[in-house]
Amino acid sequence: MPESPVRISGSLTFASGFDGIQNQSFPSGEVETLYVPQDHLWINSVADDGAGGVLYSAGWPGKAPYTIFHLKKGQSTPRAIRRGMEIAFSTVNRKLFYYYNPEDKLAESFLYVADPTSEAEPIRIAPAPKPIQLPNGIPLSLVYPPVISSQGKAFFLADDLAVKEFVPETSTLVATKLADCLPRAYRISNGTLLCVDWQSWNLHGFDLSSSKKVLLLPGTGPGLLYIHEYDAALFNKTIFRFRPQLGEIGELWLLDLGDRRFGRAGFGHFQSGFWSGVQRGVVKERP
Repeated sequence: MPESPVRISGSLTFASGFDGIQNQSFPSGEVETLYVPQDHLWINSVADDGAGGVLYSAGWPGKAPYTIFHLKKGQSTPRAIRRGMEIAFSTVNRKLFYYYNPEDKLAESFLYVADPTSEAEPIRIAPAPKPIQLPNGIPLSLVYPPVISSQGKAFFLADDLAVKEFVPETSTLVATKLADCLPRAYRISNGTLLCVDWQSWNLHGFDLSSSKKVLLLPGTGPGLLYIHEYDAALFNKTIFRFRPQLGEIGELWLLDLGDRRFGRAGFGHFQSGFWSGVQRGVVKERP
């Protein structure tokens, strides 16, 4: 898997903690702030609403509840939708997936799906996985936004650490043969899941038809997304890590999923984000 320079064109919209929602342009690497909440809440996750706007979850780190907001294109004031965090949005069937606990306990959350434009009761899908204990004694949360396929299905890590599939049209839960690997993206070109194992953070490809898992690249990390127009995975490589909740300094790398070539695309770091080929309008809101 040779390393080579890469040049991509587009923009990465990502959650940047207390710095709000930011947009990084490529190939320039320029970073602009799209939105910063007046109350300086921690931005936990972001999702593309499919219409030029952004859905995001925000709250105080380690405390419940988090709230999901919708910032529409061209507007400067977001609208609160419902409580929840670690969100994903399907532009195929307009379904919002998120984790939440009715008693506001972050450690005992459930995965839900809802219509973001309706106040109807959401559907509770499954309990979230419990944190695991790393060899150094630090607990690691395995609650990440579900991965949405091109058909609008959601793939997520269940509480038994097996990956399951939820079909919104029939509200059915389907077991896969994948386990101990955190789903992070869906490769549209061939319908495979991209997942990382939390023991070594190696990136794997899982064929949903044959149930075959293939190692794609060692040592990537949880911050990863798929870019359809390049058939490539954009991921983090951490250079320096601050104390928890203070962020990281890292590099962004691109892996061509066809020929397995990879290279540095620029500096940056993200945990939750989405890619688009167009620039987004900047909305700055400070008290």
